[in-house]
Parts: sequence; structure tokens; C-alpha cells
Amino acid sequence: MPLTARLWPLLAALVLPLPARAEGYVLQPGDRVDIRVAGLPNLDRDLRIGEDGTISLPLIGRVTLRGQTVGAAEQDVARRFGEVAFRQRNLDGRETLFPISPSEVSLSVTEFRPVYVSGDVKAPGAFAFTPGLTVRRALTLSGGVGQDLGYARDPMAQIAQVQGNIDAFGAELAALDVRVRRYQAELDPGDDAAITAAPGTETVEEVETQRLVAGVAGTQSKRAYLLEAREAVSHQIGVLRQQLDAELEGEQADQQEYDRIRTLRERGLVEVDRVTETRRSLLASATRRLDTASDLAAAEKDLARINFDLGDFEDEARRDALELLSDALVDRETTRAQLTAARQQLLLLSADYADALEKGVVSITLRRGAGVEEETFELGGEEDMALLPGDLVEVRLSAAPLPGQ
Repeated sequence: MPLTARLWPLLAALVLPLPARAEGYVLQPGDRVDIRVAGLPNLDRDLRIGEDGTISLPLIGRVTLRGQTVGAAEQDVARRFGEVAFRQRNLDGRETLFPISPSEVSLSVTEFRPVYVSGDVKAPGAFAFTPGLTVRRALTLSGGVGQDLGYARDPMAQIAQVQGNIDAFGAELAALDVRVRRYQAELDPGDDAAITAAPGTETVEEVETQRLVAGVAGTQSKRAYLLEAREAVSHQIGVLRQQLDAELEGEQADQQEYDRIRTLRERGLVEVDRVTETRRSLLASATRRLDTASDLAAAEKDLARINFDLGDFEDEARRDALELLSDALVDRETTRAQLTAARQQLLLLSADYADALEKGVVSITLRRGAGVEEETFELGGEEDMALLPGDLVEVRLSAAPLPGQ
């Protein structure tokens, strides 16, 4: 069974939390999706869904994704690709049609709609959504709770900011751990190119596994193409060599015949037309031999180039993976140091933010959906609640005294 066929069930088996769960998340305008066709990188696209809810793809044209789950959208796009074929020009100039199997098509979300924070925060507005984003981290992105009321050392804002930094560094560290494992797997994919999910990082694991599978499939496809081309050119060289040997024998026979007829002519035993005829035959034989020798030299040159490409592309892919792995390891250690520093900073803050929430100083409302489908949550102290793309967080400060004042 091909490696790709063994890997796709691993992806389907991953259990992912909403909102980024592959089959469950409903796509809307503003989401960015990544479409990949294994072995055909010219068809890969990373596109944002337009306001009309559609994207445009090569070969199949415009596809409506608004309102579809990621799983349904993937099936729709895969089905459409399965109804067409990709044309590719071969080394001999002819075109080959490659049918596309729906199982070779994947669709994943690479960027979600933003979340919004409004009300009594330092910098209200829209903020990029990432899986695992919580209300606490969204408040940090907006500058923390509090208007410009002259209490620069607001303990609530300080704790929210530091805790948000801890969440952000923790999520970034988890993502870097996954990325390091992907680069390591690319260097040594083995028989099951999949990344084992760690608790809380299933979404990142799925995306990185899909990228790993696509990378392995692309490498295998290119290598198979080069091997097939080498086999075809090697066969062509064998045929040309046999043809050259036969034409050389024919040319030698024509040369002998020409020498014999010329000798007879010198003795006056044959007419001059006979000499002319054998000379033309000799020239034709020599011309065919030279043409075949030229074709053989060109084919041998093609074979040398294919052998070079075959040995070079794997080395190049390994060099790139090693460079990416080195950068990811440095970033991971930097993020780990930042996370440790943020945790130490949190220990130095003595204000009790939960107490301020209980006294009604801060109220936080989460609005999800729109129109008749809108849901409203009064969060109180539930700042660790996970957000979904498009959520609106409203923050209000009452006139009650802030802690410490």
C-alpha cells in the first residue's frame, strides 16, 4: 500500500477541539484555507474566503465555502478535483494527463476570522484568532482592562497582562515543540509520517501532520517522476545504441560496395551512373549514422541531468529541513526563557484580581454568533473560556473602587 494511503487515516483519527476541529468548524468569509494536492504543488493554494463566501481554484474555478464545515468543504473540493485531470509536459515535449484522486486533496484552516474586544480596554479592536485563544489572552492583546483614568499601576491590568503573556508563551512553546517534531520527522519520515498529539495541541498537531504528509508525498512524487524519466531515457539510449551499431554496419557495407564499384569503373566494366548511385547510398548511410549518434549524445546528456537532479533534490530538501529545525530550536529555547520570566513576574504581583471581579468592579460579556443565533455569556471570573472566530468580548468597569485604592 502506498505511504500516502496509509497516512491519511492517521489524520482522520485525530480528535480535535472546536473551533479548529477539521470536520466541525464552519467556514465563513475572512477565514483563510490551505488547499493541497499531493504530488502536484502547482495546484496548491493558500486563500482567504471572500465576502461572497467563495474562493477560486485552478482547473475547477470558483467554489462556495461559506457555511460548510471544513470536512464538507474538503470533500466538495476533492470531488471537483476528481472530475478533472492535470496536464504536464514530458521531457519529449508530449503532454501527459494525470487524473487526481479525491484522497490526494486536503483542505485545512490556516487563519481564522478575528475576535473583537470592545469597551473599557486600553486598545479595543479586532485581533487575530489562534486556536487556544482565551478571554484572558484577548484582554491582554487589547492592552488590559482599564480606561486612561490615571491609575497607571492598575493591579488587575498587570495581572491580566502577565497571565496573558504566560498563556501566549505557553501556546507558542507548544507550537514550537510540534514544529520541531515535524522538522525532525521530515529528516527521517519512516513508514508512518505522523506527529503524535499532545494534550491541548491537537489542532497544531493536525496542521503540522498535514504539512508533513504533503511534504513526504511531494518528495516521493518527484523522486518517482525522476526515476520514471531515467528509466525511459535509459531505454531510449539502449534503442539508439542498437540502431547506431546497425547503421554503422550498413555504412561499412555501403563503403565496401562503393570501393568495389569504383574499381570496376576504373577498369571500364561499369557505367558512371552505377558509381554515382553507390556514392549516394554511402552518403545516406553516413547521414543516418550521424543523426543517430547526435540523438544518442542528446539522450545521454538528458540521462546525466536526470541522475544529477535525482541525487541533488533530496540533499537540498535535507539542507532546508536542517536549517528550519535549527531556527525552531533557537526560537523554542527563547520562548521557554520568556515563559519562565513571566511566571516569576506573576509571583511578584500581590493584587487579587478575582476579588475585584467578585465586587463587580469589572464585568465581561461574551457575544457569539449574530442575529437570531447570537449567544450571550456573562463571564464573571471565567477568563479562561476559549474563544471562537468572530467572538465579541465586551468589558465594562463600574464606579466601584479598584483594589488597593
